[in-house]
Amino acid sequence: MKKYSKTVVLFFALVGLVLTGCKGGGKDQAASDFMNDAKLVFSIGDVQVKTGEIWNAAQQQMKLVQGNEIKTGAKAQCNIAIGTDSFITVKESSHLVIEEIIKNASGTENNSLELKVGRTIVNPKKLLKGDSFRIKTPTAVAAVRGTKFVVESQPGEQMKVAVVDGKVELSRRVPALDRVDDEVIAKSEALTMLKEKVDEETIVIDANSSAFIDNKKAEAENIVINDIVAEHVETIKEELAKEKIAEKKEEMKEVQVADNQKAPEDKKEEKSKKFLKQEKDITTALASLDIMKKEKEEVVQIKIQEKIETRYVEEVKELDKAIDQAREQKLVEQKKEGAVTQLTINSPVKKSSIYVNSKFIGYDTAVLKPMPGASLTVEVMAPGFGSYKDEVTLKEGENRVLDVQLMEKAKLTIISPVSNSSIYVNSKFVGKDRVTVQPGAGKKIEIQVVSRGFKKYTAEVVLNTGESKEIKVELEQEKLLDRLNWSQNVGSQVLVDPIAYGNYLLVVAGDGSVVAMNREGARIWKANLKRGIESTPVIHEGNAYVVANNGDFYSIRITTGQISWKNKMFGALLFGSKPVIEKDTIFLATSFGRVYAFSTAGKELWHTDLENGVYSSVAYNNGKLYVGAEDHYIYAMDAKKGNVQWKFKTDSRMVSSSPMISGKTLFVGCYSGSFYAIDTDKGNEKWKFKSGDSIFSTPLISGGMVFFGSNDGNLYALSADGGKMMWKLETGSKVKSSPSTNGEFLFITSGNQIYALNMKNGGIQWTHRFDRSVKTSAGIKGNDIFVGLDSGEVASVRNSLKAVYR
Repeated sequence: MKKYSKTVVLFFALVGLVLTGCKGGGKDQAASDFMNDAKLVFSIGDVQVKTGEIWNAAQQQMKLVQGNEIKTGAKAQCNIAIGTDSFITVKESSHLVIEEIIKNASGTENNSLELKVGRTIVNPKKLLKGDSFRIKTPTAVAAVRGTKFVVESQPGEQMKVAVVDGKVELSRRVPALDRVDDEVIAKSEALTMLKEKVDEETIVIDANSSAFIDNKKAEAENIVINDIVAEHVETIKEELAKEKIAEKKEEMKEVQVADNQKAPEDKKEEKSKKFLKQEKDITTALASLDIMKKEKEEVVQIKIQEKIETRYVEEVKELDKAIDQAREQKLVEQKKEGAVTQLTINSPVKKSSIYVNSKFIGYDTAVLKPMPGASLTVEVMAPGFGSYKDEVTLKEGENRVLDVQLMEKAKLTIISPVSNSSIYVNSKFVGKDRVTVQPGAGKKIEIQVVSRGFKKYTAEVVLNTGESKEIKVELEQEKLLDRLNWSQNVGSQVLVDPIAYGNYLLVVAGDGSVVAMNREGARIWKANLKRGIESTPVIHEGNAYVVANNGDFYSIRITTGQISWKNKMFGALLFGSKPVIEKDTIFLATSFGRVYAFSTAGKELWHTDLENGVYSSVAYNNGKLYVGAEDHYIYAMDAKKGNVQWKFKTDSRMVSSSPMISGKTLFVGCYSGSFYAIDTDKGNEKWKFKSGDSIFSTPLISGGMVFFGSNDGNLYALSADGGKMMWKLETGSKVKSSPSTNGEFLFITSGNQIYALNMKNGGIQWTHRFDRSVKTSAGIKGNDIFVGLDSGEVASVRNSLKAVYR
């Protein structure tokens, strides 16, 4: 019953919306409460005034209102006063419409007159902030900037503006656009482009200058535009009505979603063929018009004439005399000087609504002249901001400026990664996929995101005043994924670790192939170096560095597989050892005991012979290289010159297990099963641990512990500071690989299994068993774990089986 009643309410709301949308609109009738004073001060000859549908002869001191029209015959003219200090003369054979004369409660005046034909002389009052005074013709709009000027327009001839004093802003006018709402224009790219071109056709005319428009061309363009726009405007209104109906229908569905907790399918409204055809036709038709040909800062249709004709200056002087005469005869009110009680209200936010004693008086800035001692309640509101309220009382003659301070409302943006997600705030549907709301500050806000096939997301948040917060939702699929993501055969055993770099996965096969895949396992390129490779590549700034078993040293572009350069070394890199790069220098040690430093451009910087083979990677730290050699020594060398600074003797050689450094301690495992912690400054032993068999595993240091595997089948976790065993994992197979971590879990391979472990206690989080032996350590990129198998396959497994969309 509850669901039914909600649907019925929304249905009638929908019907109401459609019916309301079909009614004609008009200007707010309340505006007449603030109509400005206007009257016909003087007339001579045949002057007619139209009120409603009736024309009557003009009378001296006749009151004029919005909508009145004035026509003057041959050798006739009249003077009109608007407000306290604005005057115009309507010259002979002219037709003028009083379109708008408004004066709101703050004293701001907005006056607009339309000169259909003829000539008018304009002497407006000095405009204050917020005031406007405009004269329209069929092809132009002249906006006053505190000036005296003449407007003349003759159909099929010229529209001309002559400025005697001050400045006038002159713009091209297309009447067809005057009658179209901004919402309709915004819906059409063709109409939007037309309006932008019209708005751009604007110049400012200085004193003693004129400008004109060729009315014949401009009127012809206006007729064309009117013909092609009229039908399209009606089509757009139909489209908007359909969209509003669709929105209401969607809201009805969302109520059902809230009740059933199921998201509806997204049905997008497409633009009609009629709309699209009209858009194309209008765009083509408009392209040929002069008004669309504006380039850079040049105007196309408005032309400047440097000097004005003497007769225009004389006509302005004539009006000045008439104004003085009218004031002397007290036909118009004389402007009074003296102390004025005035309140100016300024808001720093555009489109702020200002209210005084609950009455709207304007936007952004308002000027009041209240009675001294009167109590004024000032309220200012703006979209996205909290309201401002203050009580003000002014003394006689006091001039106060009230600079309003508006605090931005708390703003919450919710973003879902899944298309067609329904978003609710405090159980109320607020939109789909991405929404921004402005809830109250300091209160608990409940968020829900619902999408079909995913678990419902819930969260709570509290915002401070003015705080903006963005929540990127993570949605989890209801069905768990398989552990194995994919596997691909590269044609030969993969003996060294796959390397993830950006969206690339670099794999080296034992036959000398270097293969680049994407993270979904698709091959991007393959380079065959035609030599066996046992070294692990390292990638730096888009280049992969790899050494073949014959000592050839390659730099390969990771994006293309092209060889950037090749160099020859004395010896190879074996047992998975790899180059080490520090800034723009590459360090590596070969199986023949030669330690090299190369630039990343392939130039040899220096080399040093240790005369004993090296079977693991070097380590770099704080200007020193550390190298484990076959003669059981670990050498500390100067990284700039290659000279030996100290050496430490272990009880065995180091094979595959490379030195790792944390702070001032070097950790390394030996073939004998011994594991050492050595001081890097002096080369002294800190502690030693004995495992049950050879150590080929390069240690990992994390969270105050050091982890490594042994051929005795165990993964060990020791305290880094003292070598105490914290825990061990018995795998049942040799652990030759090196542990790796994503910061949360520890990953190790052994036999044909991969393990994910709790780093603190060694607890198994999950395991995955392959059909063949795993030959590499685990490479990690996000949720993907990559390993190489002795079958020649590279496999990707998922750490988390929850498909989380971010």
